[in-house]
Amino acid sequence: MGKRIKNFISSCLLAVLVAFTACIGGGVPSDGLTITLQADPSSVFTDKETKIFLDVANNDVKTYENIVVEIFDMGIMTGPACSDSKPELRPGNLFTKQCSLKAPSTLTTPAFRNSINARAIYDTKVSGITTVQAMTEDEYNRLSYAGKLFSLPLSKSFSDKNILAQVDFDENPYVYTAVGRKLFMHIKIFNIGNGFVEQIKLDPARDIVDKSSIVNCGNSAALRPVGKEFPTITCELTPAPARIESYDIGLTIRYTYDVRTSAVVDIVR
Repeated sequence: MGKRIKNFISSCLLAVLVAFTACIGGGVPSDGLTITLQADPSSVFTDKETKIFLDVANNDVKTYENIVVEIFDMGIMTGPACSDSKPELRPGNLFTKQCSLKAPSTLTTPAFRNSINARAIYDTKVSGITTVQAMTEDEYNRLSYAGKLFSLPLSKSFSDKNILAQVDFDENPYVYTAVGRKLFMHIKIFNIGNGFVEQIKLDPARDIVDKSSIVNCGNSAALRPVGKEFPTITCELTPAPARIESYDIGLTIRYTYDVRTSAVVDIVR
């Protein structure tokens, strides 16, 4: 136990040199929230106990909410349910949950490598703003003749340590008043982190800020990933500029993230 504490303190001193990070074990983690699992001792005889330490650290620059940490698979070992929860975990903060697991009284082999699996689940969000510019045909012609017409990027992305959201447009809108013309915006979401997202619930009425009401993304939807990518959301845009106007569109992706880790306890008879 003393050796574990000494190693823990030594490795975490490195994190003091890096802003907005915390360290558990060696190195400075780049993931948003990390969970590590350690057994002390890591080898036990049958019918004996070992202590399990779950260390959780927020290495991000934002606060995570509704954190639940638990051992969800004890292998062949037994013990009371091991879990903990926090309403929030601020940047650079960490906490530890200690549990006890007991080896079975008998083994059919001389030794057995028992895997223990744990996870941390938490809520967070990532937000960004993209801009659409539209103009009338007269304004388009005036700027074109004057050589002052320029293009906005057709793609913009924003991310945190877990989720990347990319917004794409089919074309620069410019002359929007043409009869029958339609303009679309496509939202793509990717899991770029070290964990899992079961689904993302996007509610346009809540998650898209559109003061000019030019965005129509349909009804709320529950998006489930295929691998690391979520289904594309397509929204129709209907800007109606008097001359030339820029429209800021805010997008917030709210999600629940699940990070996991494991450790091995050797059981001998």
